[in-house]
Amino acid sequence: MSHRRTRRSSLGLLAAAIGVALLLTSCSGGGEKKSSEQEMGPLDKYMMALSPASDMTQEKLDEQHKKTEELVAKCMAKEGFEYKPDPTNHSTISPPDGAAEDVDWTSVEFAEKYGYGFVDSPYLSQTNPESTSPSEQEEWVDVNEDYVASLSEKQREAYYEALHGPANSMDPAEGEEPPAYDWKTAGCYGAAQHEVEGADGYQDASEDPEFTEIFDAVLAQSTSLHGDGTTGPTNPEVRKLDAKWAECMAESGITGYASTGAASTAIMEESNALSESASGESGAAPSKEKFEALKKKEISIAVPDAKCREKLHYEEEIRKIDFAFQEKFVAEHKAKLEALVAKYAPKKKS
Repeated sequence: MSHRRTRRSSLGLLAAAIGVALLLTSCSGGGEKKSSEQEMGPLDKYMMALSPASDMTQEKLDEQHKKTEELVAKCMAKEGFEYKPDPTNHSTISPPDGAAEDVDWTSVEFAEKYGYGFVDSPYLSQTNPESTSPSEQEEWVDVNEDYVASLSEKQREAYYEALHGPANSMDPAEGEEPPAYDWKTAGCYGAAQHEVEGADGYQDASEDPEFTEIFDAVLAQSTSLHGDGTTGPTNPEVRKLDAKWAECMAESGITGYASTGAASTAIMEESNALSESASGESGAAPSKEKFEALKKKEISIAVPDAKCREKLHYEEEIRKIDFAFQEKFVAEHKAKLEALVAKYAPKKKS
């Protein structure tokens, strides 16, 4: 049985929707860049206000992680287990030292060097300048591995249940959606994260029937603009824009993709498959040559993609469509949105 550290996943589809929107608005693909605050649409600002990490810095994130690990260790001791706080296994906001902080991931220049950034990126290259292969990146080492290995099989099961909660607490039955995250059933980690990070405005608000209309509208808008991961955009204006993009790609000899999202998703899936095999979970790790071959393929698609998007002012057009919707929605639901933020926005600690 493979045990992997689980992190709070309660932002779910809504976070993905907002994340995609902010990616488009923060990367203009040319011209003078504006601040994230200026680029966010009026509805984006309300949604981001719900995030406990809306004003997060790397320093704050590091401190949160340290406190969380200390609380986990205390909790596990009460459960009768040893646990060494892990100083390394957590998210980062800041890029590695020396990496560019203002990289435009949608630019032609980026595509020429990194493609879409799946096989290689400024962050991976900075970690290991000699490698373009995830197979050669430094792997996380569990500081508690030796202790866990010393336990009997029954004790290990009890250890992981104390650490993360019952094994089936987040595993859906076949054909069912996974249950909503509940820190109270997520073991010592869930309790520690809840104490340190506080309530998650996204999850709490999205489960409130009073605001169902707002969250449904946000998700529907994201799907109409970007698709849902299996189907493409449904917005008529975006479909026309994608048709022009596909024509432009065909002129470069690239066919078979109905939208820019379909092209990048195809490469992402290939990269994920290689990375999974590189971890040793499905046999021998692929060679560096395989990763380099995929990177070459990635660049061969991403460069004409970026050029076509630049030619069509793709991000700007998507942003115009999205902002028009956001402005109308906010005008019609302003009172409800104000109530949403007042009720669920994280309280700033003094």
